[in-house]
Amino acid sequence: LIALRGAHPYTFSSQYMQAPEALEGGIFSADDFLYYGDTEDGADLPCPDKYEYRFVTVDTAQKTNEWNDWTVFAEWGVFEGRIYRLAFQRERMEAKQLRRDFESFVKAAHARNQTHGVLRKVLVEDKSSGTGLIQEVKGRLPIPVTPVPRERDKLTRAMDVQAFHSDRRVVLPYGDENNYEFVSEVASFSHDDSHKHDDQTDVMIDALDFALVTPPPKAKPKAVFGTYG
Repeated sequence: LIALRGAHPYTFSSQYMQAPEALEGGIFSADDFLYYGDTEDGADLPCPDKYEYRFVTVDTAQKTNEWNDWTVFAEWGVFEGRIYRLAFQRERMEAKQLRRDFESFVKAAHARNQTHGVLRKVLVEDKSSGTGLIQEVKGRLPIPVTPVPRERDKLTRAMDVQAFHSDRRVVLPYGDENNYEFVSEVASFSHDDSHKHDDQTDVMIDALDFALVTPPPKAKPKAVFGTYG
């Protein structure tokens, strides 16, 4: 039970303490998630044959104490204006494991390029242990890491993507064991920072921001050379 409490606090609170997490953060609603998989089993959407492109978002924790946030790796696929959560890892880890698991996660995602769509970006928050991670893996991965600066506060970033979430643009794998804690945490995210954790919320916010909020850079016009008569 102690191990369960440390690894899955939301599950522990709901099933063993009879104190389920209140889904009343006020910014994101649990009802606004969609689920993909076998529609005959109850999923909202079928699994796409291939994604338009994929990317990874990473939120790293500074410490491994049980009251600190986790480190989260999330792979996402973009299809018809929605982001689909694919591979996912959430764990408290020391620096050595962080680098090792991160490299494995990215390389595994990159290996699916032919079947799942091109892995376009790997986004890591440029803060605390994330900054060190970016430096340590430089030149060791099949795709460069893109640092994500934290120039805006967390609430501002959440409000920037809230409309896309409420439009049901985030799709989770139907029946996945990570869904309960993911949805509980996101739905509990509050204006006043009274929520317990936000590591999973951070990777979702970064994913929505990258795929749906931030416009792609415009192509530079090509120079035209001709003759004057």
